[in-house]
Amino acid sequence: QITDLDVDGSGRLYLSAWDGAGYSGSPDKGYVIRAVPANWTYQAFPDVTKSGINELAGLLKSASAVARLSASQELIARADKQASDAALAVATDALLPLYARVAGIYTYAQATGEAAIPALVTLTNDADVREHALRALADRKAWVKDVPTAPFLAGLKDPSPRVQASAIIGL
Repeated sequence: QITDLDVDGSGRLYLSAWDGAGYSGSPDKGYVIRAVPANWTYQAFPDVTKSGINELAGLLKSASAVARLSASQELIARADKQASDAALAVATDALLPLYARVAGIYTYAQATGEAAIPALVTLTNDADVREHALRALADRKAWVKDVPTAPFLAGLKDPSPRVQASAIIGL
């Protein structure tokens, strides 16, 4: 009867149960269990504040959501042209998995702000990421007035119900 779980940057899974779950140790106390795969070897998670742009871009492509989030937050914190260019390169790379491209889109949008609008509009032409590009375009009230409505109107006619929903919400 676990009540929560979390994965750290090195891949360890932690499971917890509340008081009274009764499965480990005392039935009167909650507990935390760490789980790792068989033959797993610990690898320390990099200090993203000391990582270069290329390493952060690599983490943005990672299968680990923890790594992607850490890299995204660091790129946004740096908020310079190199950081935003790295995020855009991930967002526009059609060979990458969707999760990496989506991380790139939101990182780019947050790091670049209003200046991200033209590239995000271009990404609405890519069916694989259209839904997320529309969401990113409509995400910030401070600059939504400068976002064209054409991509959202086109999204209303998209065959994907998810894109349609993003277009409706964005409008």
